[in-house]
Amino acid sequence: MAKESTSGEQQLYKERTNLELFEYVNASLRNEETFHFFSFEFLRRLNIVRLQNDLIAFKEDIFRDPNSAFDNDKLTKLLESYSECVSKSMHLSSLNMSDWGSNGNSRL
Repeated sequence: MAKESTSGEQQLYKERTNLELFEYVNASLRNEETFHFFSFEFLRRLNIVRLQNDLIAFKEDIFRDPNSAFDNDKLTKLLESYSECVSKSMHLSSLNMSDWGSNGNSRL
C-alpha cells in the first residue's frame, strides 16, 4: 500500500512541476523576457573526452591482437557518436555570445 502512495505522490509532484514549468514559460512569453540558452560546454567536452577514451581503448585492443575479431557495430556507433558530438560542439562554439544571452554563462 505504501508503494502505491509513493507512486501517486511522485505523479502529483511531476504534474505540479510540469504545471510550474508551463506557467513560467507562458509568463516569460507574455512578458517578452529574453530567453537564455546554455551551451553546457563542460558536459559536452566531458562527453567528447569519454568517447575519445573509448575509441583509444578500442584501437589499443585491435593493435594488441590484430588477429582477433572486433565488434564492427560498436566501432561504428562510437565513431558516429564522436563525430556527432564534435560537430555539434563546434557549431555551438561558433555561435555568437548574443545567441546565448547577455549573462555571460555560455560556458555552463
